[in-house]
Amino acid sequence: MLWKEESISSFQLLAVEVKTSDGNELNEEQKRLTQMDDRRMTSIDGRLYDFNRVVFLLATTDQGKLSEAFQSRPNKTWLRPYTLHELAGIVWLHGKQCLDGSELTQEACYEIAARMRCSPRLSVRQLSEVLRPYFFHRIWQQQDGKTPLLSQVAELMTRENIAAFYETQGIDHNGLDDVAKRYLDYLKRQGVASEATLSQALSITVRQDFVEVREYLVRLGLVETFPGGQRLTRAGAKYLNSNPPPDLRGLISRAIM
Repeated sequence: MLWKEESISSFQLLAVEVKTSDGNELNEEQKRLTQMDDRRMTSIDGRLYDFNRVVFLLATTDQGKLSEAFQSRPNKTWLRPYTLHELAGIVWLHGKQCLDGSELTQEACYEIAARMRCSPRLSVRQLSEVLRPYFFHRIWQQQDGKTPLLSQVAELMTRENIAAFYETQGIDHNGLDDVAKRYLDYLKRQGVASEATLSQALSITVRQDFVEVREYLVRLGLVETFPGGQRLTRAGAKYLNSNPPPDLRGLISRAIM
């Protein structure tokens, strides 16, 4: 939340605590909605702020996780999408940090970015929490328990080795995992399905998880939505019938809201 003062270039960041009438803390989403709706005067650090003059700036890379209230109230400005090239640069930078200065190749960074659906958060987490430990353990086994250097780990993290790892995890060239593939297969067999029907068929209990899968398949042009539910596109049917599947990495770039 930003407080605008005397000029357009003068902003002050505020952190405002919002509680319910019984004194309980609200979650972050409830706090922001309350702050946007509550046109009040409040004192922070001994200074009086008029909330009629407060401008809220919100940003997300996961629009599907927002509630209907957050979707409808703010004015939206759509920024150009992340590209795989840009995200590969983010992966490369974080790779240097978690591999003690060793650098991954551009191809390896692209592979991580694409398999993680061009999601910065997922890509960085995979790099530090999944890929680095996995390849570290491989070298540790090869060296009979001798602790490997992080430079050795970086050398082993080639595009080919990273791709092979994700194939064993059921994540294909375009970032489709088992749930996404079953999503497409179900629509192929049923033709049209509602969100409730698909969620039950795929055993997805958290709506946000379902929205993320649907948003990605729509982004790739494999599924289309309409008032009656979702259905497979021609591209989606072709995807299921192709082995290997077509390369859709040109469509993976992730939009920012």
